[in-house]
Amino acid sequence: MINFLTENFLGFYKFLYSLTNDYGLALILFTFLFRLSILPLSYLVFKEEIKLKKIRPKIKNLMEKHKNDPLKQLEEINKIYQEEKFNPFLSIVFQFLPFPLLIAIFFLLKKILAENKNLMFLGVINLASKNPILIGLTIFFQFLSVYLFNKEDLKNQFLLIGLIALVIINFPAIFSIYWLTNLILLIIEKKLFLFYEEKLKPISLEK
Repeated sequence: MINFLTENFLGFYKFLYSLTNDYGLALILFTFLFRLSILPLSYLVFKEEIKLKKIRPKIKNLMEKHKNDPLKQLEEINKIYQEEKFNPFLSIVFQFLPFPLLIAIFFLLKKILAENKNLMFLGVINLASKNPILIGLTIFFQFLSVYLFNKEDLKNQFLLIGLIALVIINFPAIFSIYWLTNLILLIIEKKLFLFYEEKLKPISLEK
């Protein structure tokens, strides 16, 4: 399955390269179209995240209140799940559904590197080599994403940012440009989802 996805992604990437004649621009366009294709799934994941953020303080209070009664904890937590229409299993499924696609993209980038040693982006950046500027931008936007959407879990997220930084500094710039583009699109995506949930959806429900 992964090989099938990778080969199809590679064919599509080559098509985009034939339009742009730039390895970096083709990858940015590929990433944009990929995120666009999984937008409905991303929205479902976002909605589940919002529900989880809402019920997390309630669960924390219940855990403390019934700390000596695990069965009561489970009973009360299940009540909250039902009230908020939150399904933890479904939430996990939504988050893991794109994983085969992401693995295929990883192998796609490796294949592009294997087939081309001179991957020029805008005529000045070779994506086959490491690029400290792209690495720095990727880490910055990873931090920005956490700051905007996960402030309440900042300490744990800092650890994640550190791990990502350790990984990405060891990969060629083609991985940085993909991850950077993905992060920027993810931030825009979540901002649009928030705008819809807070501004547009209440108006449509009133009608």
